Amino acid sequence: RMRARSIFIVERPLSQGKARRFDTYTFDGQRFELLAADSPGGIFSAMAYDEANKRVVLYGGISDNTVRGETHFLSAQGVWSRFDGPAPTPPRSDAGLVYDPRRGQIVLLGGTSQRRLPHINTSEPGDWILGEGGWTELPRSDIVPGGRVGAAVAYHHAAGRLISADGEGKGGPKRFETWAMDSETSAWARVFVRDVPPRSRAPRMVYDHVDKTLLLTGEGYTTDLGVWRFAYLSPT
Repeated sequence: RMRARSIFIVERPLSQGKARRFDTYTFDGQRFELLAADSPGGIFSAMAYDEANKRVVLYGGISDNTVRGETHFLSAQGVWSRFDGPAPTPPRSDAGLVYDPRRGQIVLLGGTSQRRLPHINTSEPGDWILGEGGWTELPRSDIVPGGRVGAAVAYHHAAGRLISADGEGKGGPKRFETWAMDSETSAWARVFVRDVPPRSRAPRMVYDHVDKTLLLTGEGYTTDLGVWRFAYLSPT
């Protein structure tokens, strides 16, 4: 979203005995360009664009064999800075990060504090929002998504809901579920969908402003996942 370009954090080829290193690239639809070398980052980090503050937010992940809980900002000038305010506890990787325009804030969903796969039985309760003073936990609910680790998350602008799909679940095998969070109450509700995509590794989801639907893709376990369209009908 910065200057109509996409932002990627790319891990360098791993050398034996050396720590993981990352660089930040931009992509304008035709070519990649190095934006910042030796960037913050880690495997299974979460990243989203903060529209209210015109910056990219990077949270968590695994680096140096440790689950990190740091938050970093990338300015429009391409400079990374670390935020040292209150952070979600415990630190987590594989969380969902998404901008909620109704709140005007970044929301962090789920994740795990475990540094090894598989993540089953290690999903973290609680969702968090990022304000000027730091991260604040949202009120917890007895009803939460079954898949809270590595789920695809996006904001459905037409419905005014945060949508979470797929992901690994606590206490059971990986399953595909779709959930919606009300931005005003922070309450989750299960969305029962008749036709669902196959389960996938690293699912990703974006909002299509033209068709007012969500698009989901990912790497399927047994077959190519392709692209799936989800037209959510808000109960309100």
